[in-house]
Amino acid sequence: MPANLLTAQGRLTGVLDTAGFAPADPALDLVAAWHLLDRPRRSILRTRLGSSGLEWERGAAWAFEQAIGLVWYYRGTDPTMEQLGRSTLYRLLEDPSFNCAVPPAIRQRPGRRSP
Repeated sequence: MPANLLTAQGRLTGVLDTAGFAPADPALDLVAAWHLLDRPRRSILRTRLGSSGLEWERGAAWAFEQAIGLVWYYRGTDPTMEQLGRSTLYRLLEDPSFNCAVPPAIRQRPGRRSP
């Protein structure tokens, strides 16, 4: 989650609230790309990491699962977390690699709340 990342001078310096360490799907590490990065920066990250198509799609699926939960759980109680979910959904749905039409309920750009 973006709020759990510490930076200094434009570089990542720490991570808070890791929720534990255990064997897991490496694609979970890609969720941050969808929460934080625009399309060009995601492309750079994917290239530098050498993520396969399947791994990248699994990362997107994990991000989708988390984002939809953020929108649902925080709707009306925490606008910042709800908007994080919405902006992540927008990034996922507008990415040409997934060839999705953006549904009307999510069509509004991040930063604007839907009715």
